Amino acid sequence: MLMEFDYYAPDSIEDASKLLKKYENSKFLAGGTDLLVNMKKGKVRPDVVIDIKKIKGLNEIKEVYGYVSIGALVTFNQLIESEIIKTRYPVLWECAKVMGCYEIRNRATIGGNIVNASPGSESGSPLFVLEAEVKVRSDEGERKLKINEFVKGVGKTDLKRGEILTEILIPVYPENTKSTYFRGSRVRGMDLASLNLAMLILNPESDEKREIRIAAGAVYITPLRLKEIEDMLSHTKLTTELIEKVKRKVPQLIQPRATSLRATPEYKKVMVGNFIEMGLEKLLNLRFY
Repeated sequence: MLMEFDYYAPDSIEDASKLLKKYENSKFLAGGTDLLVNMKKGKVRPDVVIDIKKIKGLNEIKEVYGYVSIGALVTFNQLIESEIIKTRYPVLWECAKVMGCYEIRNRATIGGNIVNASPGSESGSPLFVLEAEVKVRSDEGERKLKINEFVKGVGKTDLKRGEILTEILIPVYPENTKSTYFRGSRVRGMDLASLNLAMLILNPESDEKREIRIAAGAVYITPLRLKEIEDMLSHTKLTTELIEKVKRKVPQLIQPRATSLRATPEYKKVMVGNFIEMGLEKLLNLRFY
């Protein structure tokens, strides 16, 4: 049952920022798929809820100066329906396809998914390999941060009091760039991911020029770029022997939470290596075994 609270629906970022500063125990409402659930469970008890859905311009996907801009209020169904996302960023499109059910995707926003800062968030690892940036605004001005600088830990971001995440900026990559997304869960159908992995490959046709990016979710306090694995796999010929070395290295680099309810650390350490193998086979049309 929801506790009583005051409700505001400002139509500008400046007014929303001022309200957040004015009321110390207040929360922003975007899609509400996390906030309302936590309020019903009594995990959060805001005195004031500030609905930001009336602020114009935050639910658009558009191209701007070498980037694709995604407004913070863009829903996961909008990501699925966007031809720009489907063709240019398959890794983000694929993660949106498996996020919750249709009804949740119709409400859940990419901005809320980022700000919630869950280590296993669907959009987290894709945005890390895409090297996205985020814009945050308040009544005092605007800041731009890299996604890995913005997400600080479990439920923690670099948002200051009064700031609103307004926009996600993703670089436009060459047309031959390839990417994909994998997730593991306890059951088929709607379930939170026990782990996930995003992969992006630049210059896929050339062993010497190929650059491979990999990020995993729910294996650390934030989505985690596996830089050592990327260095092992990039700019070289990919062989079965190399994949075996990668699989032996992965468990040394990730730190899954031992108390996770959805998968054991041992399972995650094996599956991250398997997902890397699967991603390379899928994107480069290879077979290692």
